Amino acid sequence: MRKLLTAIIIAVLCLVLCSAALAEGEGIISADEFSGAAQPTAAPHEEAAAAAPDAAGARQRVFDLAELLTEDEEAALQSRINELVAKDGQDMGIVTVDDESVASTQEFADGFYEDSGMGIGENRTGVLFCLDMYNREAYISTAGDMIDIIDDQRLEEILDAQMEYLAEGDYMGAFSAALDQTNEFIEMGVADNHTAIDAETGEELEPSEYGSTYTPKKPKTPAERAAGAAALGGIGGLTGLFAGLIAKGSIRRSYAKKYLPSKYDWRTNSKLDLRVNDSKLVNKFVTTRVIPRNNNTPRSGGGGSVSSVHMSSGGMRHGGGGRSF
Repeated sequence: MRKLLTAIIIAVLCLVLCSAALAEGEGIISADEFSGAAQPTAAPHEEAAAAAPDAAGARQRVFDLAELLTEDEEAALQSRINELVAKDGQDMGIVTVDDESVASTQEFADGFYEDSGMGIGENRTGVLFCLDMYNREAYISTAGDMIDIIDDQRLEEILDAQMEYLAEGDYMGAFSAALDQTNEFIEMGVADNHTAIDAETGEELEPSEYGSTYTPKKPKTPAERAAGAAALGGIGGLTGLFAGLIAKGSIRRSYAKKYLPSKYDWRTNSKLDLRVNDSKLVNKFVTTRVIPRNNNTPRSGGGGSVSSVHMSSGGMRHGGGGRSF
């Protein structure tokens, strides 16, 4: 009986100790501890695309597949891009390629942008600078807000700056010039009277159709224009009234001065000499020329900027363009 009682007491003590251990989580092996750390299920480019702007700063952004740059040049460009990304909030990248399988530089650049996970935010905004040495073409691919910021005119300005260096084989200089000008355009913002058009159909696109957060300025209604004109007229009237009061006070003070007659003897010191001019007009020539009318006006009207947008084979909207060198 004593042995049975002792066994029961020991069993109760063991049960109490096991219950306490389970309550505190001791002795429990988690799934992570059993099978190791959880492995990512998303593709690498999907993880990169979902990264936050500050986290994305550590990503590789210079891909010298054609081996045109030295290690120091690659490091300098990577550092420069990381600074601009942190400052401007727009993704940037560089890729060089020398491969005969690249049939279209545009398709390669757009595809590289998408497959490498480039782009910040849900609209994957950013810009990629590509040098295709096999097809001898410099190409710029834009996405998101950068489609509006780097419009067709600004795109040509960046390519102009690059061509000066590419003509001399200075690839580091070409990329540096492109980054500097892009930074200036980002600081300037979207140009006035901006529109985006479908490069294939020529139809105007809404910013939401190509992933931009740009909000076009709405034209003023007749009532708003009339109210603005009335406000400007009121301001002009008050300014004129104030100026008139100042002029009136000045004239009144000048007339209040005591008149002092001049001591100059004009009768003695004056002289009048009249002569007859007998000049005649002999020959007269009139030259006329026709000034041709300029019919090459922008589609947006009013001298506004335009961004041409196309669809990539991956189904993403891109802006940009290229030039042979």
